[in-house]
Amino acid sequence: MTASWVTLLKHIDTPLTTDATRQIVNYAQFSKDLYRLALSNKVVLSYLSKIRRDGFSEKLFRYHSKRLTVLMNVLSDVTRVLEECGFRYVVFKTLRSFKEEVADIDILCLGDDHEYDEVVHAVGSRGYRLMEQGLFCTTFEDLRYRFMPEVMIDIYREVSSGPLIYLDKRLLCSVTTVRDVNGLKVRVLDPVAESLVVVGHSVIKERKISLADYLTVLHYLASMNDEQLWMFVELARRARLLYASKWFFTLVSYIHKIAHGFLPEKLVKLANILGGFVDLDVDLLGREPPFLCDRKVLMRVFAEKLSDPLFRASFVNTVPWMFKGRSLQRFARLIVGKP
Repeated sequence: MTASWVTLLKHIDTPLTTDATRQIVNYAQFSKDLYRLALSNKVVLSYLSKIRRDGFSEKLFRYHSKRLTVLMNVLSDVTRVLEECGFRYVVFKTLRSFKEEVADIDILCLGDDHEYDEVVHAVGSRGYRLMEQGLFCTTFEDLRYRFMPEVMIDIYREVSSGPLIYLDKRLLCSVTTVRDVNGLKVRVLDPVAESLVVVGHSVIKERKISLADYLTVLHYLASMNDEQLWMFVELARRARLLYASKWFFTLVSYIHKIAHGFLPEKLVKLANILGGFVDLDVDLLGREPPFLCDRKVLMRVFAEKLSDPLFRASFVNTVPWMFKGRSLQRFARLIVGKP
């Protein structure tokens, strides 16, 4: 019996398949189970765009498309203010490399602490409601959509998970580009840097790999040349995310092989540059994505990250943070890898 996630990926397809390798799938039938799986893996628009044949699936497609439109409108409003003020920033983890709904809007301030405070003030002055102010992240809510598709805006001082900085933003300052959003030029990370952010966010912060993560890096890989593949590996090495990247792309390769029956050349090439595939202690066919990171993997990832001075220093910040509310439990889960 074919696993549900395999069927879902065959419906969606990937940018690294060709006419010779593409499999013909019947898209006419809407499945509630596949919709639920697509929703939990944040690839719901990718699925619905392929099977919107009846009134119900079309209605769902319009609902999720509306939320994406709302998010992009809010993003345009926020970044317009940042551009007018001349702030150094990038939008990251938000603008997918394909049309897909995202959970919220994430903006990283590339400047110092003073500039970060000014960015937070500028966003608040637009009427967005302050929800939470953490050590490295401030969260706003758009009250216009509070009881509709909820829109959250996260302003990051550092690329962090709670008090832990898992990626030095100074490594990202020189790998930015611009994308058009509603006619506005928005500053974003280039495919190399954004791919590394996906790896760090998935493995260290979320401790799981979703199908959205899988599809995102495949789309970025499709746009990369050989030089950019080497740049990715060098950036991963400098960020102390080499093993995390190796494990991540091994899993991505296995998923692609199972779903589509072959390994794309770029995945093989990147794996070779990273030092080859690693052994996976994951029963992909016996599980449903998102796929959780094994505890042994997390231990190796954290061991490598401890050679990163910024990551190591951020452990000091956990002392006052971990005794607030449920933060002690959250910290324990972050370290031992419990979901």
